[in-house]
Amino acid sequence: MSSSNMKNFSLAELLFLLLTLLLIPCAFMQTGFSYLENQRQTRIVEATTLELLKPINELKAYKSNEEFWCQILSEEFRNCKNPSDFIKRIKELSKQTGEPVQYAVWEGTNRVIETNFIADSDKNNWHSLMKDMRTARYFDSLSQRNAAEARIRALLGPQYFGIGYRCSIDSRKPKLARADSAGKWPLIWMNDSDIYSAIVLLRPDVINKEHRLKLAFQRWCTAKKHLVSINPGNIVKLRGKFAQSLKRAYFAYLKSGQEIFRFNNLMIAISSIKNSECIAYFTELESLKDQSGKKVLLIFLISIFSVLLLIRSGYISALPGNISIRSQLLLLLFISAGIPLLTLCIVALEHLQQKREHLIKAAHQKCIEYIQDIDRRSQSETSQVIVKAKAAIEEFKKQIKAGSSDYDVFKNTFDKLHASRSDFRAVASSGNYLTSQNGFYQNGLFQEFAQHKRLGRHAKLPTELKVLNDLGSYLLAFLNHAEIDPDKFTEIEILVEMFYQKPLTEVIHDLVLLNTNIAPLGWGNQAFPVYGENISLIDSSATKDFFILIPHFPRSISKAYFYRQAANLIRNEFGLKIYLTDDDFVFPGEKRIFENPELSAIFAQVGSHPSNEPQTVDMMGKKWIFAGFQGQFLGHLKILALSPLSEIDESIGRERYFILYSGLTAALILLSITLLFGHSFIFPLSQLQKAAIAVEKREFRFQLPQLSNDEFGEMGKVFNKSISELEELSIASIVQGHLMPDHTIDAGIFDVYGKSVPMAELGGDYFDYFAIDNNRFSVLLGDVAGHGVGASLIMAMAKAGIICSEQHLAEPAIVLSGLHKMIGTTRSKTQRKIMTFQYLYLDKQSGVGKYANAGACSPMLVNCKTGLVSEISLTGPVLGGFKNSKFTEIDLSIQDGEALVLYTDGIVETKNPEGIELGYEGLKQVLLQNYSSNAKKYYEAVFAAYLAWLGNGAAQDDLTLIMIVRSNN
Repeated sequence: MSSSNMKNFSLAELLFLLLTLLLIPCAFMQTGFSYLENQRQTRIVEATTLELLKPINELKAYKSNEEFWCQILSEEFRNCKNPSDFIKRIKELSKQTGEPVQYAVWEGTNRVIETNFIADSDKNNWHSLMKDMRTARYFDSLSQRNAAEARIRALLGPQYFGIGYRCSIDSRKPKLARADSAGKWPLIWMNDSDIYSAIVLLRPDVINKEHRLKLAFQRWCTAKKHLVSINPGNIVKLRGKFAQSLKRAYFAYLKSGQEIFRFNNLMIAISSIKNSECIAYFTELESLKDQSGKKVLLIFLISIFSVLLLIRSGYISALPGNISIRSQLLLLLFISAGIPLLTLCIVALEHLQQKREHLIKAAHQKCIEYIQDIDRRSQSETSQVIVKAKAAIEEFKKQIKAGSSDYDVFKNTFDKLHASRSDFRAVASSGNYLTSQNGFYQNGLFQEFAQHKRLGRHAKLPTELKVLNDLGSYLLAFLNHAEIDPDKFTEIEILVEMFYQKPLTEVIHDLVLLNTNIAPLGWGNQAFPVYGENISLIDSSATKDFFILIPHFPRSISKAYFYRQAANLIRNEFGLKIYLTDDDFVFPGEKRIFENPELSAIFAQVGSHPSNEPQTVDMMGKKWIFAGFQGQFLGHLKILALSPLSEIDESIGRERYFILYSGLTAALILLSITLLFGHSFIFPLSQLQKAAIAVEKREFRFQLPQLSNDEFGEMGKVFNKSISELEELSIASIVQGHLMPDHTIDAGIFDVYGKSVPMAELGGDYFDYFAIDNNRFSVLLGDVAGHGVGASLIMAMAKAGIICSEQHLAEPAIVLSGLHKMIGTTRSKTQRKIMTFQYLYLDKQSGVGKYANAGACSPMLVNCKTGLVSEISLTGPVLGGFKNSKFTEIDLSIQDGEALVLYTDGIVETKNPEGIELGYEGLKQVLLQNYSSNAKKYYEAVFAAYLAWLGNGAAQDDLTLIMIVRSNN
């Protein structure tokens, strides 16, 4: 700020300007940055929370080491598309956990293709293992099932039953299959598909080891994230800078159950995985420091520095009175309305971001509530099972009373059951009759239905049916108050405890409660929904004649519910996409889950409970918010709901555009008002601008009209009086003429002549030549962009610069660098002149020298002997153009008879009346055709050719030529 301007303001006014123009905007920025910083920190904490909960939730999902192995192997089998990938992952798991693993992989279910424990000589015995497992689990023929189980036991263990076929991949409570009760044979995991099948054998003691933590440590620990195990035994031994925080989190978790803790920049997720042992996953957040104050201070200092730098460079002045009225009005608009409006827009956009997060959470909660509702409503299917079971039992009574055959009794009864039924078993009170889907037991023998299989044959009652027969007989005797043989009771008690793994009294209690109801019953690792009823053939009789058990497939019950409600579930009022899977098939569509990798990847993230935080996935080219969990009532099905994120983004996008358009509209209205009320300033300003343009064009007859009676009118009167006195233009023309050489120089073996012809009174071309010393001389040629006084001043500066470069006249590159710096200091908003320049020095005797170029036309070297004209090409930036410009120089040697011609672009860009430029090739022809060893004559001949080319047209630019001819002697 100049001293004269400062006198116009009092100290109070200066302080007020400082407050309003600097401190208040800084306060606004501080508030805005702090708000944005808080929001950023909130999002970082939320994102970190999700990251920390991933290993915690994964470990919690594996309720035991046995379930861990079942689930991790099933996951790898599901994710691997071919046998080689699965084998690779098995080997990695074995290496990571330190657990020796035996595996065998089949092509489909037909042939063992790779194994690490089966000898080649034994492979033939193993090829049919997968088929035998399916037969033992699902085949209707009892004899074939028994034969298949016998072959399996020979390979896997003496007590293997077909019931263990799918237990290791059960989605609700997986368990490794046991093949003996003594624990000498390996535990079994297996799975099969149409592409490949696999079996993994683990040592019996694997269930007592803790591989979950070992794998979690290897998978989740990084340089920035740490996983530790905490229990009452090692809590006092924790050391390090995080020890105190971990102890506080551990005891707070035990007290309140809270899982996420934050201590300054340290975040800890903690949860119990077994008994009193907890797992803690923590990380230090280095990016949570509030930098808003530093940002504002930095912006303030940069602003002050930039203003001072611009003032010093001449681009702006410190006072608003020194910039245009239009700019002043716009500046006033920005300060008074723009900054608050910008702040409001930032706050509004941040509000939209928060609203988006809220809508995402609401959509996630909507997904959770809907799938939980689906799960709850699925209980209605149980009533369907009971209704159909009672109808089937009535049919059973009817068939028995009618004396129908055993097969007809079974078939007609079985057909009326719910679609999920797996069998119909009826035990008579006499103890010598039992019927099931495989056949009937009578008079001590079991006979398969002839209609069910091609051949019916008598056989020993299967063990499972024998236990059921004895148990049913005992229950009916108990209900009918009949006497029970003590020896028979002991035998039944032993069998029941072996198969059902419960005391007989507890099983009888469960069956009594089961009457006319459905409940999960089973033995071993499996439990099935079973409907039970004790019936009398004579309705009025109190004696129970038959004990009925109707087991059902749990997945089939769930699927039946889904099929009945599919239309309602798919076309729900919330626009959600609903999917269910039993780990084999996906519904709706009933496609194998591996055929849809996107859904398979999503279902892999679904656990027993929905995630607390929203999760997003990409599917079908769109982003979705999803929630899913293992159904509590749907049993073996996983339920998944997806809500489209695009709808939220579209809604937020519309609001964002509305805010932006509203802000833009407000800004345009404010601008219009400013321009409207500023017209009284802008119109006189525009007239004064025209006056300035008239001066630039040397139109000294221009007069301003009467503007007004205010200060602008006074300025118009002063201008009209002063414009007639602009005689300094002629003075500048005289000064410019004195800058050019008016005589030739003694150039030794060279003849030098040059001349400049300006297009206007004050041209923009400048040239000179002078002796450096007795043996060397210099030639220089410049072209200032534009004409007039400004160009003359630049030419004068160039002249002064050459004079000041006396010590470096033989170093062209240094001379150009000095001129560049000098001209660059004059650049401002009002003065942006640049200059092309050529500098040459030559030895008068040898003809050698050096040459540098700053954006000028390349000199022409004319050889009259060979008839060739060549350009001396050397690129370089213009003087005053760029701040950090670099210049180079080259060596020259001019031979006898050669002429070096320096010129400005005024000659090559000259157009004849037809609008055709002379061009560089045209100039070469002119120089060659008019060659002369006398430099002055050479110039005159070339200039005459230039005029001939110009014809009746006017010159378009200044023209300068310098001829440097070496004599033939």
